[in-house]
Amino acid sequence: MEKNQSNNVLSISLAKKLNPVSTREKIINTYIELITKQGFAATTNKLLAEKAKVSESTIYYHFAKKTVLYEAVFQHAHNKFLELIEDDDMFFGKLEDRVTLLTSLSWHYLQSPLYSATMEIRLVTRNDKMMKSISHLTEYFKKRNQRLRQILVESKVSDRQFREALTHFYISLIGLSYETIRKPKLANIGGYLRRISRNTVKILKPPD
Repeated sequence: MEKNQSNNVLSISLAKKLNPVSTREKIINTYIELITKQGFAATTNKLLAEKAKVSESTIYYHFAKKTVLYEAVFQHAHNKFLELIEDDDMFFGKLEDRVTLLTSLSWHYLQSPLYSATMEIRLVTRNDKMMKSISHLTEYFKKRNQRLRQILVESKVSDRQFREALTHFYISLIGLSYETIRKPKLANIGGYLRRISRNTVKILKPPD
């Protein structure tokens, strides 16, 4: 009997070491899916536990506070975007072609449930004092821009101009994304994306 209890303790201990990552990811992915489908307000811990097939205590074990879960979603989104821009074709060819590819990759990212979920969290909680404790968002953008600077290495503009180019780039894409929500049948999206690419290249590679 004591041997069986000892084995059970070892099994629980081993499970805690092996399961947190997969369980944590399942909770995050389910949370993103629910926010996209049900909305932020309707995504309660009870519903999250039911859909993720875990107990509510398991959610609290991994995410003691809601802000910890929000930050995990932001970190997940940051990592996914970095994975996107590591596309092999981002490292070869002319700057113009690679900026066009970056535009396409970024556009698809902005249309993803992951991005929708992060934006809804940020909008709904923008006045929440607890959210001010999440200080990594600025750091995520900084790291993203640093990686793009390494990828688009042939751009010789100053760091300030490079940041301005990316700010223009992101704002233009986000603006277009909101416009497609307002006008679902907006025509010639490809044309808008090409214009954003051209304008970004003009800043990154000004004429001599």
